[in-house]
Amino acid sequence: MCLVKAGTSVQAQLSFSHVKKVLEAVIHNLTLAHVVQAHCYTTRHQDIGTIRAVWESMLRGPEEKKELLWESEIKLVPLLIAVVPALPKDAAVELHVTASNDDPSRRTSWDITTKAACGSIECHIVLSADRSSASLSLSLVPCGDVLGITDVKRITEEVSTMFMKATKMIEAELVPQCARVFYKCSPSPVQQIVQGMPLKTPPPISPIIIHIPHFIPSVCNPRHRICLMLCQ
Repeated sequence: MCLVKAGTSVQAQLSFSHVKKVLEAVIHNLTLAHVVQAHCYTTRHQDIGTIRAVWESMLRGPEEKKELLWESEIKLVPLLIAVVPALPKDAAVELHVTASNDDPSRRTSWDITTKAACGSIECHIVLSADRSSASLSLSLVPCGDVLGITDVKRITEEVSTMFMKATKMIEAELVPQCARVFYKCSPSPVQQIVQGMPLKTPPPISPIIIHIPHFIPSVCNPRHRICLMLCQ
């Protein structure tokens, strides 16, 4: 496949459009509005606003509206954008999504924030309408610019407690299928925290741990994020 030599906006539109076509090929009625988890990678900080604008415009596209009889109360799936040093074939944008063949207007979502030893832990959950899958995101937000954790055991227990609380709120027989961990500082205790989390329930999963040295303060506070996909 040849990469189009174009700006970030065009590459984002093509990337998202290709993902949309793949979803339609898997199940004919799947659209971007059926996405429950979305991760986007880019190589330049200044392109984040452009990418997010393209994503939101495509979610509100005419086909999505027609397919879902679009309702204003449908919440857009948060797009996590990570800035990385480079992408395959020198691309400017790469998108990874997980979708569920449900009714997005009937999904349930929660946002929870609790204090932690390092600062706070934020949790975002999206449960599909048929309760067959869910997306769970845990973010460690330190008080300062660096996650200086002296008591790794304590913060591991706090993150694990939040994880267990979130899975109980879902009230569905779901198990973790995959996990991605994004962290800013290196070396970081995040790897130790992830190893201590209760993710070893069958089937066991090995989280993909990604070092992201730079975040944009205007987009999100310096943080370490654990993203999981749970399914039946």
